Amino acid sequence: MLPDATLSARRERILVVDDEEMVRMAIKAILRFGGYDVADAEHGAEAVEKFRGASPAFDLVVLDMHMPQMDGHSALLKIREIDPNARVVLLSGALHDPAGVTEQEGVAFLHKPFENDELLGLVREMLASRTR
Repeated sequence: MLPDATLSARRERILVVDDEEMVRMAIKAILRFGGYDVADAEHGAEAVEKFRGASPAFDLVVLDMHMPQMDGHSALLKIREIDPNARVVLLSGALHDPAGVTEQEGVAFLHKPFENDELLGLVREMLASRTR
């Protein structure tokens, strides 16, 4: 009997990073509903450590821009040192892309608050555009 392709395929892994627990839990629930394997981190420094030690590697990071200990921009830079091709969705309540970082390949911006479908659509788009 041949193995079921859906059972043998690795689910895409996403790291959700936000210092607000309720926001983090909501995003995790949306992504799990979308069929993804989701881990989380409370701030940028924790995210960098989890990204560095992940096995298998994370396919995408959903990263809040404004956090204590290490903000999203600093975390993005450190994550990109580990993996220059890392895919990242930045979240912010600001009305624009803070620091213009989405000009980088593999980085997108989503304004808070957002609809569930907006997040899932952007995640699918980002994962589909992976070059690795």
